[in-house]
Amino acid sequence: MKEDYDVIVVGAGFGGLVAAKRCADAGLKVLVVERGEEVGDKIVSGCTILIYGFLFGPDFIRNGDPPIERPCAGIRNYLVKDVDADDYEVIENVIPQPLSPVIVAGYNIYCKPFCQWMAELAVKAGVELRTSTVAKHLIKEEGEVKGIITDEGEKITSKIVLDCEGHQGLLAVEAGLRDKWAPETIALASAYDYEMNSARETDEVFGFVNEFLWAWDENKVAPLLGYGNGLMIFPYDSSFHYMQDQCLKISDIGSPGYVPDLRRLLNEYHKSLISRWRRWKNEIEPHISV
Repeated sequence: MKEDYDVIVVGAGFGGLVAAKRCADAGLKVLVVERGEEVGDKIVSGCTILIYGFLFGPDFIRNGDPPIERPCAGIRNYLVKDVDADDYEVIENVIPQPLSPVIVAGYNIYCKPFCQWMAELAVKAGVELRTSTVAKHLIKEEGEVKGIITDEGEKITSKIVLDCEGHQGLLAVEAGLRDKWAPETIALASAYDYEMNSARETDEVFGFVNEFLWAWDENKVAPLLGYGNGLMIFPYDSSFHYMQDQCLKISDIGSPGYVPDLRRLLNEYHKSLISRWRRWKNEIEPHISV
């Protein structure tokens, strides 16, 4: 049987697009299938790409003009003991100014435009990109993966299938490479973007530092200590990204196997934070435009 492609890449995220472009640069016929209507629809958050990701990553990113927003020179942790009493401890791992814009730990990006930028490079290299396409199942013959079956029932064959669909994807489970993730290893996240009045005010409020907030649960301003990644603020040019996440299952709170209503809890955390945390009310909120 003649394969339709040399390589099928499932997922147009960071890993999938880098793999697809490098395969196309090597002369292979490559197809990328992405379930979102647009590249980056499934990766809507922001993040920091550490400096060694640029130094030792793909040269087309390092030598190109990627849509980076702001240098990151470290992390400032706020350990909140009593939010109403403004009782917190600050732990910094920060490169001091004026060196911070030059000697950086990484660069803050918005994921969607960054992935779209990479997708344009991949398509220019010869990659065929299909959005709104779900790789529903694998084609397997005699124990070998030979392609994918889409949600429309189309069978597409290839010599190699690269599963880059993300950590909650099920193709790896179907291939027998791993089991399904346990609920306590999966997190639900809420994300907000706030526009600042100007880049100058972003400099004044955050500088070149990401902020993490950790708090005891009775404060109701951040996910439970030890069960999530806390609350993270990533500053950009004239905006900042606010995200908190929480694992889906907490077995030692309430009855065994208790699953909290995280959608409700994360909304409560957010409302509580912006109404009670004094740094937010006095130092951040006055500079927010939208």
